[in-house]
Amino acid sequence: MMLGGSGQGPERAAERAGDAPHGKPKPAVLDVYSSGVLDDPYVIEQQLQVVEALELSCRQYGKRCAEAQKARERVEENSAR
Repeated sequence: MMLGGSGQGPERAAERAGDAPHGKPKPAVLDVYSSGVLDDPYVIEQQLQVVEALELSCRQYGKRCAEAQKARERVEENSAR
């Protein structure tokens, strides 16, 4: 008997729980003591997820394309610093 699980096994649970799409370990939480929010790994990961969602919406539905482009530019601008 299995309680409280999805029945997909530990391999799928590990996939869902922590593997970031870019092969980097996923930051667990925002570092509240970080001196620069834009450099915080958690914030960067969250921004990338938003950009990817906007780009997906643009590709699939033709919506939010301008927002997706601006968001991508902004993330790339911040990563170049």
